[in-house]
Amino acid sequence: GKDRFKRQGLENDHYVDFQGIEQVHSGFELESYYRLNDHFSFNGMVSIGNWEYKSNVTGTEYDENNEQVGGSDITYYLKDVKVGDAAQFTAALGVKYNFLKNFRAGLNWRYAGNLYAAINTEDFKDEDHQGSLELPSFNLFDARLSYNWRLKDGMGLEFATNVNNLFDTVYISESDTNKHAEAGDDTWNGVKTSNRVYFGWGRTWNASVRFRF
Repeated sequence: GKDRFKRQGLENDHYVDFQGIEQVHSGFELESYYRLNDHFSFNGMVSIGNWEYKSNVTGTEYDENNEQVGGSDITYYLKDVKVGDAAQFTAALGVKYNFLKNFRAGLNWRYAGNLYAAINTEDFKDEDHQGSLELPSFNLFDARLSYNWRLKDGMGLEFATNVNNLFDTVYISESDTNKHAEAGDDTWNGVKTSNRVYFGWGRTWNASVRFRF
């Protein structure tokens, strides 16, 4: 797709207006469902993509007073750079188990790979940059337990408990910078620690009651 205009804020209260941003997205997705018997059912999906910027773009930097900084537009070298903020390879597999009377347990696995940092301005002003920073892939597991209390006339109550990130996995969900690690740098899972990253949620849980009619 092509975005003719995009605004990105900077840490110093400045912002950059980009013009002519164009991305090329390719890939495929596959989903499936299989019911083994009255007790077990399975569902799965896989999505493989390749998302890149098609060409370099120009940007104009403005200060907090909306006045142009530097007096001229800046070229940002984004040609063939990977698009960030969303994993380009994802997969999932879930299993549901019905047991006793109206009880159901579920376990879901999710994988995210080929995840890149968002494009920031400072790291792409030089034509010799190292490209988008690839973030570590990660696996997450979610669990669910529910009970359906069937009432008359097709109505019912569902009581459920969900646990997200069951094994309390620590993972980076996104990064605002693209600083590549070199020999001697402090790193976490291969990512230079001077990057501005955001970690995903740890283990969380919730309970719900749903009325069906």
